[in-house]
Amino acid sequence: MSNRQRGRDCLIQDTQVLKDEVAALTSKVALLEIQLQHQTTTPASTLPTPQQQQQPPTWAQKAAKLLSSKPSTTPPNKIALPAVLTKCDHTIVIERDGTALPDNTNTLPICDAINSAIKKPLIATIEFTTNHHVFLITKDNTPTTSVLKYHRFAIEEAIRATIPAAIGLRKDKIWHKVILRGIPTTSSFTTIQAEVEEFNSGIHLPHLPR
Repeated sequence: MSNRQRGRDCLIQDTQVLKDEVAALTSKVALLEIQLQHQTTTPASTLPTPQQQQQPPTWAQKAAKLLSSKPSTTPPNKIALPAVLTKCDHTIVIERDGTALPDNTNTLPICDAINSAIKKPLIATIEFTTNHHVFLITKDNTPTTSVLKYHRFAIEEAIRATIPAAIGLRKDKIWHKVILRGIPTTSSFTTIQAEVEEFNSGIHLPHLPR
């Protein structure tokens, strides 16, 4: 065999060795990448230190645990109150049949009779309206919703004996005065709606007036 042939064979062998080493390195790199990916996606678990394991609970922790296990004392079905009670929230309307009240009608006996019937001084004053209805004004922060919920029957019995021609009672409703510039009664309700919304800022009627 010539020297040239032997040199060629050695080159082929060296090339094959290098290929085997490259393949082995490639396999190791792939394995390391898999291990690195597993470490970055799996959070490391932290174990408490011996000092944390042996530390007894503090008084604050004991109090918090005691409060969390204490049953709630909030009464069920509690009526939610608005932040500020308006006059509407204080007013119960006693509806009458439209006839005028007698001239000698006195608000004090009516107020005393109602408070005696409900066994609590919840009605502060009484007012008569121009259309011959009667307003019961509740005291302080007493909403009419609460009074009507718990004392409607007692109030009905009291006004039946003190207010003639009373036909019912209800919570007052919010109402507004609007400006109408002398629209004829023959005008359509669409014209009335346009007039109300045009000359009364902030008012929008959801449907035609009736």
